[in-house]
Amino acid sequence: MRLIAFLLIPAMLMSQTADVRKMKLGNAELTLAGGSKKTGRIVRVTDEFVSLQGSGACEDIEYSKIVKVRRLRTPREHGYGVQDYIGVVFFLSFVTPIEAGYWVVGELKPPPLKPLRGTWESGGNVEGRLDFQGLAVKGNLTIVRHGRYSVAPDGLHLAFEHTPETVIPFVVHCTQLALDSPVGALELQGTSRHVSAPIVGEWRGRFYTLIFKTDGRVEERKDEMRNGTFEPTAIGVRIHWGDSEGFGGQEWNGKIGHRHIVFRIGSVVTKFSYVIPGSDIDM
Repeated sequence: MRLIAFLLIPAMLMSQTADVRKMKLGNAELTLAGGSKKTGRIVRVTDEFVSLQGSGACEDIEYSKIVKVRRLRTPREHGYGVQDYIGVVFFLSFVTPIEAGYWVVGELKPPPLKPLRGTWESGGNVEGRLDFQGLAVKGNLTIVRHGRYSVAPDGLHLAFEHTPETVIPFVVHCTQLALDSPVGALELQGTSRHVSAPIVGEWRGRFYTLIFKTDGRVEERKDEMRNGTFEPTAIGVRIHWGDSEGFGGQEWNGKIGHRHIVFRIGSVVTKFSYVIPGSDIDM
């Protein structure tokens, strides 16, 4: 009997560890070493700890301290009802013909160029919208940069394209990433369901986002609101951004093609495509 117990103990521990590693986001009851229990919502799952949001503050709990996990299911976790699917089908059957009609009419009608007006959208390293009206232009933009990162004892190492590497002290706690930089504290908005290092994920602040990938890549996104004026050129349009947002003297020169405007912004080429009025209606 002693031999059987001796053989079963490692198997029980391995099974227990496996259960802990399979933890998912959501409500749960954690039994800790010593018998105490904590109840709350698991808001993060990393390869080092889980973050549990209780009635008070959020707490990072290491796997070595967790003995047992019990999921506390909510009514919605039991699945969607038939009425949910009926609603989706009805909505799609109503919206699709309308959007198709806008698309056909818009494709047959050329965008307004003389004078230039309307909304133009882009993707790539400069995402967002340009709205032309009269001689004014408004930009609701997101400037995107890509680079590499690594975590070391002295801090977070960041290296974006065409810029030298910087080292920033940081602290990760639950859904908060605190950076010792002009950006300040960033809050995690979306948590990955995949178990990974604590730094990995999307960290969003007001107008600023850092996205750390598992393979060492990092994406920086800065949201900017710009106001300016524009004038036509022989091949397209020239935008003069105002200095109220700190972009004084900056100009964008664009070439107008079929339903798009191509700008060279620094070393990056970005294409803005015309948005057909009504094609993005809010139902």
